[in-house]
Amino acid sequence: MFQSVRFARQQNVDPPASAETVIDAMMSQRLDFAPGERYAYSNFGYCLLGRVIEKLTGVSYEEAVRNAVLKPIGAGAMRIGPTRLEGRSEHEVRYYHVSQAESVFAEDLGQQVPSQYGGWYLEAMDSHGGWIASAMDLARFGAALDRPEQSPLLKAETIRLMHERPEGRAGHEEDGTPSETFYSLGWMNRVVGPDRLNHWHTGSLPGTATILIRRHDGVNLVAVMNTRTSPTSAHLGRDIDAALHRAANSVSRWKTPSP
Repeated sequence: MFQSVRFARQQNVDPPASAETVIDAMMSQRLDFAPGERYAYSNFGYCLLGRVIEKLTGVSYEEAVRNAVLKPIGAGAMRIGPTRLEGRSEHEVRYYHVSQAESVFAEDLGQQVPSQYGGWYLEAMDSHGGWIASAMDLARFGAALDRPEQSPLLKAETIRLMHERPEGRAGHEEDGTPSETFYSLGWMNRVVGPDRLNHWHTGSLPGTATILIRRHDGVNLVAVMNTRTSPTSAHLGRDIDAALHRAANSVSRWKTPSP
């Protein structure tokens, strides 16, 4: 997904490559291993999923998700972000990163630009990293899955399936024992006790770092940052994980929200 110029040239179109162009280019590539043989996170898989959603709904991926998922839980302000600073959405922050990159856009192709504002094409990454959101909206999304029997989004059985350990090496060690951590349908999972799992996902690009954690005890934790690195961290989204858990564990009693 970060070979926008190469894929555009390969398909004889102007850069940056759209999601459809990326798919056309990737169809010439052989699989590295049989599906289910092992786990490897795939941005491309989510790119394909976005196009499947568009095919089934007849509307854009963004519109389909906002209508079916985000608006019903009060997170309708989420949207697919723009790549360029001049297209920044209302209330969207500025993003900061220490390095520059070559622009993937035809008008200044190959010129040095801030990595976060032209080093890739965010609009083509809509279904695998293109969303902009507040911490509150991400918390609303996590909370919508807290009580499977009462979820406004999915059936309880669907949520159970979403967290199910995959068969084979994708969910087990080489000797066949279940892995302590595994990736299911859209979530990283960690076993913390009998029938107890913590679920989480990180997201990051140069200029951003995000983590959403859904704990087995019903506590959800969210951190959204407008940079990925610091003098002491190469990936703030991952490194803040332990600090969030420590903060949550220090709370002896959570205030019950108003109805």
